[in-house]
Amino acid sequence: MTTLYSAELTNDEWAVLRQIIQWRGPARMTSNIARELKIERAQLSSEVTRLHELVEKRHPMPAVDWRRLLISAELLLGSGVLGCALDWSSVTGIPDQAAFATLRSLQRKLGGVVRGLPPRPGDGIEVVTTDTG
Repeated sequence: MTTLYSAELTNDEWAVLRQIIQWRGPARMTSNIARELKIERAQLSSEVTRLHELVEKRHPMPAVDWRRLLISAELLLGSGVLGCALDWSSVTGIPDQAAFATLRSLQRKLGGVVRGLPPRPGDGIEVVTTDTG
């Protein structure tokens, strides 16, 4: 069984998560970041594309994918060395202040799921279980 989680996110929250595509642009994925995201360096491009498509379609995802997206948003927005923080607003079209407020909202909503905890009432997170056998 695979447990998937759907999330009731705002358009702004989806827009911030969609910026995972920046790993293929101004941001630089290091081996340490790839390891933290549990993505093989050789699979980086295909994984970024896959995650971006899931976000575009607002599909339910396993906790590991929500974790990848949240960590990516934190690094891309917050780090001028690893991410694209200094160029964030010009490459994404999302003003810094709005993006940071949106990131805090994502952290509150997704924080439990990415840590392996069950969704809390009011998070807007719903468990969807599918049988893969």
